[in-house]
Order: sequence, then C-alpha cells, then structure tokens
Amino acid sequence: MKKSHVIQVRYLDGLRYQRAVLAGLREIISHEKELNRINVFPIPDKDTGSNLRKTFTPIIEKFPLWETSINETSRSVAEVAIDYALGYSGIIFAQFLSGFAEGCHQSV
Repeated sequence: MKKSHVIQVRYLDGLRYQRAVLAGLREIISHEKELNRINVFPIPDKDTGSNLRKTFTPIIEKFPLWETSINETSRSVAEVAIDYALGYSGIIFAQFLSGFAEGCHQSV
C-alpha cells in the first residue's frame, strides 16, 4: 500500500490554526517574485506577490496570539487581514479568512 503524504487533521483549535496560517503565509511570501511575474489578471501590474506580502506581514507580526479558541484566533487573523489588505489579491484573501472565521463561529 502506498503511503499518503496527506496529514490527517482530527481537530482544529486556535494553536493549530495559528501554526497553519503562519506556515501558509510564509510560504506564499517566499514566492513573492514569482507571483509578481505571473500576475496578468485582472490587471497586469505585476504586484500580486507584493500586495500579498504587505497584507500578510502584519498578520505574522501580530502573532503569537496563543489563543486556544479557534473562534478567537480565526477572528483575530481575519481582522488584521481586513485592516491591512492591499490590492485585489489581499482583499480577496482577507475575505476568505473572514468567511472562515464566520464559519468557525457558526459551527460552535
């Protein structure tokens, strides 16, 4: 049987969410130049990577919040993202995080 490289997540609390968000944001930031290079839609202004970095950096700087509640942590992340969202890509990502936070709140 082939081993799967998919991580099985049995629960998601605030700490796990923080770790996942931070790892994901850092990974995206590490590809800033490539994202700028391939940015052609909706406006070919070559700034998607830079806008995402500028949106994500304040989130990274606000951590660690060390909240154990997924509701509190996801809401805090979304608020910072909305406050610092830049460009279409930043706004879209901030709205995604806001929707995730809303979903976490409704599921409790």
